[in-house]
Amino acid sequence: YHSPISHPSRSSHYCVCLQLIGNAHVYLKFLYHVLELQYNPVIIDYRGKQEGELRVEIYPVDDNGEEYDEPPNGLEEWIGKPINFDFKLIYGKGLTEKYANNVSVEFQFFNEPVIELDPIPGKKPNPEFNFRRLFKIEKITKELVDYLQNDAMTFKVKGYTDAAYKELMESQGMSHRPSNALGSTMEPPASAAPSASQELPSKPATPAVSEVEFKQAKDEAEKLRAEKRKLEVEKEELQKEMVERERKAKDEALATVTKDGDKAVKKQIDEMKKERDSAVCHIILCF
Repeated sequence: YHSPISHPSRSSHYCVCLQLIGNAHVYLKFLYHVLELQYNPVIIDYRGKQEGELRVEIYPVDDNGEEYDEPPNGLEEWIGKPINFDFKLIYGKGLTEKYANNVSVEFQFFNEPVIELDPIPGKKPNPEFNFRRLFKIEKITKELVDYLQNDAMTFKVKGYTDAAYKELMESQGMSHRPSNALGSTMEPPASAAPSASQELPSKPATPAVSEVEFKQAKDEAEKLRAEKRKLEVEKEELQKEMVERERKAKDEALATVTKDGDKAVKKQIDEMKKERDSAVCHIILCF
């Protein structure tokens, strides 16, 4: 994606390019189990270098915007039913400063249209996006189940290099003053051939990018699986502990009732003995 502008002192083909800083991946297995997802995915560039992180939160909610009290074991149990996802992209953090100019993010959820956020004007290594969108799914399908169980959302984080941002501001006569109008992204004209003097970001080899991103995605997926297994074990142990506590409580209550009952019976027997002894004494006195 590029945002081409003409430079008054150069060829009409000259353009300043919006550069891909890196990709961040969020695996959605928690949503398959209808559990909230709160995650800080790392932004990785084509060399495998960390370029910052994002803050993403997704909550499965009903039509009233409430989280589910009794989620299913898996979303297959709700096939044919509606579900909503309250999505939030809150902020970015620790972006490399030389790329953190007019930062924007592009992503897509399931079969929804691609979303590209308006750029955050100026140099912002810690941009505040505060983006929120409710994704409404009218009917859960097998396709959605497979997507949440196996796939990930990819967030493409983009920005201008310092040099490109300077050229962008100078071309608008702004001298580094940000403007919302400069953030749109579009494809360059097919006929536009870059001049020899044009500065373009280095273009990575496709196999290297694929291998790095695949390894990063695989590592993150494994971490999520480990976290999920840990949560399932903790949940099982907690359930066992609750069952044991309930059993002990019942036993203690039964013991208390039995003890109190024995005391009542003994008291009643003692009272009957007293009445009998009193009656015997009365008979003896009468004679």
